[in-house]
Amino acid sequence: AGALLVGLHASMPPATSGGGDDAAGSVPAETTRPALLAEVAGCFRAMAAAAEVRNPEVVKAMWKGYWECLFQDVQSWKQLKELTETKTGVIGVARAAVLDVAVAARNVTMRSWGCESCMNHDAMEEERLRRAEHSEDLRRDAVGVARDQVAALQLETLTDPEGFLRFLQHDPIAAFQAVPAALEAYIEAGPAQRVLLFAKLMGLAAMAGGLLRGDPKVSAAFNSPFPLQQEACLVDSDEEPEVKKVGASHVFSSPEDAARQAVGLLAQQRLRLARTRLLIAGGAPDVGKTTLLREAFGFEHFVTGLSRSGQTDEITFALHPDGDEHLRPVYAVDTPGFGDGEQMHRNDMLRLLLGAGSWLPGGVTLLWVVKAGRNVRQAADDLLRKMSEYENVKTLVVVTHVDKFFEERYREVGPQWKDGILRGVSPKDVRWPEQRKKFMCELKREVESGVASVVGGEVEAHSRGLVYACLGGWMAGSEVDEDDEFGQPPPWPWARQELTDCFNILDRRELRTWLDKRFGL
Repeated sequence: AGALLVGLHASMPPATSGGGDDAAGSVPAETTRPALLAEVAGCFRAMAAAAEVRNPEVVKAMWKGYWECLFQDVQSWKQLKELTETKTGVIGVARAAVLDVAVAARNVTMRSWGCESCMNHDAMEEERLRRAEHSEDLRRDAVGVARDQVAALQLETLTDPEGFLRFLQHDPIAAFQAVPAALEAYIEAGPAQRVLLFAKLMGLAAMAGGLLRGDPKVSAAFNSPFPLQQEACLVDSDEEPEVKKVGASHVFSSPEDAARQAVGLLAQQRLRLARTRLLIAGGAPDVGKTTLLREAFGFEHFVTGLSRSGQTDEITFALHPDGDEHLRPVYAVDTPGFGDGEQMHRNDMLRLLLGAGSWLPGGVTLLWVVKAGRNVRQAADDLLRKMSEYENVKTLVVVTHVDKFFEERYREVGPQWKDGILRGVSPKDVRWPEQRKKFMCELKREVESGVASVVGGEVEAHSRGLVYACLGGWMAGSEVDEDDEFGQPPPWPWARQELTDCFNILDRRELRTWLDKRFGL
């Protein structure tokens, strides 16, 4: 599952101009697909060759008993009753008895010779139906693992997964063989279709995991060498010594060789994922997740804005500027804002990331972006809290839009001071900055109290897990050219410096340094 998550999204090509936040990471598809995705495809292909569905055993011949054969087609008692009633006489009774003795002797002889007419066909058909039903129950129980995995995702757009599950139950091996094609289809599909494909791949991964581990519910439906009793050696994916390649197909010398290949490729995935790190930016819509990643790490292909083209439509992976796809696979992950009622697949995209903490233990850092001044929990917050509760997931909090929050509140209280406690006091008097500092400290406590209600529990101090950043608007700008009609000058000449001092707001370089340090780089 971890290899699918990283391999698929790191393999997507960067967005072209005007593509909005459909952009993926800066990793070219041709350099990433032969690694994780090739190992995933090879693992499923090898599993399909190593396992076969356990079909009902052929019903062996079931014979009628000698006693049953002895009385088969014997009519003596019936005829004796009829002859007695009609008073035909002793001769008729004797004739019927002689005939029945001959029939009984023939039946017993045929039974001893094993003639087909002495088989119990009714009992055989009943046993065949019983075994077929038992085999179907075993496949249904095995597919139940995939059903539980798909249901646990709680996707809004996956309204009827039973069609896929019925196909999986009908022919699990064909489903395993279809994984390589499904991986290519995912990369070419649109955002909504990717959600459905990924959910189905998660179901297949759950079923494959059960088979590899020897889960009794799954293993009972297959004949396979899994779980392997001996530790499999790593396989060179370029050479694949146990596999003979015939065109696009793969022919294994034995099911055991295919099983060793599958486990070897699984071990390679684990080695790659052991050094993979994800920095997942999450939060409610329009809190500044994409802007934060774009400005801090220089991801120019991340398009921001309030227009439709600037809205993040799917999970987007970008290789860290200091990362290396083979030696240092570190990715920043942008996510859609959760809670969009119009584009439900965006919500499902974030739900798919919930399992990342367990798929990459110790490799996931949640960058929780919260807008200043909001103390009402939203649907996105509940989802992110579930992710942060994983034991090995680190959580960092970045508070944005402090400048807008302060400006709105100051424009409200400033005139009240001017007509009240600071009446007649010159704006250059030291009492004005002193009053503003007190006000900013109150706002800071209010913001952190609101963040605590959103994130849950006590918010960590700046040196540990919470910082302020304003990478857009007038706080992020420098000296504004008077001829630049789109420039955003500070509303007051002192605003930028005083806010920075009070909230310790980080600029691009400082935020990048803080994130890298917390990220372990």
